Amino acid sequence: MSLDNTDTIDAFGIDSSDGQAVLTIVDGWDWQDERAHLIALQSKLNAYFAFVESNQIAEIEPAWREKGARIEVLFKSRPSDSAISLLKTAEVVAKPLNLGVCHRVHSV
Repeated sequence: MSLDNTDTIDAFGIDSSDGQAVLTIVDGWDWQDERAHLIALQSKLNAYFAFVESNQIAEIEPAWREKGARIEVLFKSRPSDSAISLLKTAEVVAKPLNLGVCHRVHSV
């Protein structure tokens, strides 16, 4: 999974606090090759958008439209400024889909 496989959803769950569907991207890459990392992250986000736009999400969670959904990017290391900019652009694209985009850094 992870960014190595842009055609799959890494994790899917329901947030017990608000009932939202949560689609998680597990980003375990470092930022040595920022360009390649950004391209892979964008491809993965696009795959998640396609999953929602094609309504495949409804097959797993039929009530997602009422509760909403979000893509959560779980980074292994602090994202670059360019990655934050990419995520902000993704938020704009996601909004009309009733979808949010957020991120956090997971420290081991």
